[in-house]
Amino acid sequence: MASREMTPEEVNRAKRQLASQLHLIEKLKDIRALHIGGYNSPVAIEKVSTEFFYAVGDVLEGVALEALELKHIDKAEVLREKEDSP
Repeated sequence: MASREMTPEEVNRAKRQLASQLHLIEKLKDIRALHIGGYNSPVAIEKVSTEFFYAVGDVLEGVALEALELKHIDKAEVLREKEDSP
């Protein structure tokens, strides 16, 4: 099969798609880190689950993990988990 070169428009579209996918992956890593932090919390699940729900919403709205105000989930553990994620 003969290969062809991509047009500049196709290259730009591919770059935008890749950037979008990388952005989504970062959000998923943040949510995973929040999940593990909440899962390991010694606080009652009712309190953790409510905080987790609102924190995930904030992450989806573009708030960085570092800027979240967490009372029942250990933010230091969440940030460590984010750093250690594959």
